[in-house]
Amino acid sequence: MLTECMENAVVCRLGGDEFLFYLPAASEAEMSMRIRKLFDSFGAAKNVTAETSPASLSCGLCMCRQGGNFEEYYIKADKALYYVKQNGKNNYRFYEELEEQQLTKRSVNNEGILIKDS
Repeated sequence: MLTECMENAVVCRLGGDEFLFYLPAASEAEMSMRIRKLFDSFGAAKNVTAETSPASLSCGLCMCRQGGNFEEYYIKADKALYYVKQNGKNNYRFYEELEEQQLTKRSVNNEGILIKDS
């Protein structure tokens, strides 16, 4: 299923039920499209039998830059995965979205403090 949805990607099993895929030169929009395709395929496949119907799919993603540090990207993707699992599972999230949310929260908090001080 992963190889079908992630054409031209390197796909490997990390252990247990965790997999890693690397797709060079993919945009965030392309990754979102492929992940949605994966979720659709997974949803159709899991409903075939009663044994697999309770299964869910959770993904943490990180956009990598050429020459970047693999371990750093792996940790970021894992943080995104953890966020998904803590917030209902059966979804995906880009690490960059989490960073953006944190920056927005900080900005709102800082604005609130500035307004309070005036």
